[in-house]
Amino acid sequence: MAYIGLYLPMDEIERVKKRRCTFCQPKERTEKLAPGHVQKTIDSIGQVFEVADESGKIHTKARLVDAFLTTFGNPDGRLLDGYGFKSDTRGFQESYREFWSANIADFKLQDDTELFVFTYEPA
Repeated sequence: MAYIGLYLPMDEIERVKKRRCTFCQPKERTEKLAPGHVQKTIDSIGQVFEVADESGKIHTKARLVDAFLTTFGNPDGRLLDGYGFKSDTRGFQESYREFWSANIADFKLQDDTELFVFTYEPA
């Protein structure tokens, strides 16, 4: 039985319905909100999860195809590819730093910041 694995805004749900999508966030922030979630997700690679909007309404299902940790200063190529940066580490860092500064002002990304990366595809 599938359970909710992602809560996303509708534009992101539409993306997940159509293609493989990679997401990432600082591990520290994830663990603060949901202790143990990072390892639980890594252990769940291959499983199918329900995808819900922010109100909890389920819209689709997606399979977790990858989950791992990397650092902001030396991001894994799978993260760069998933975000469309190929081998452009600097481009990813500038874009991601700008996003976090604009959306989560109380969290500063450093080179040693661990990022929790997870990739889903339509189930």
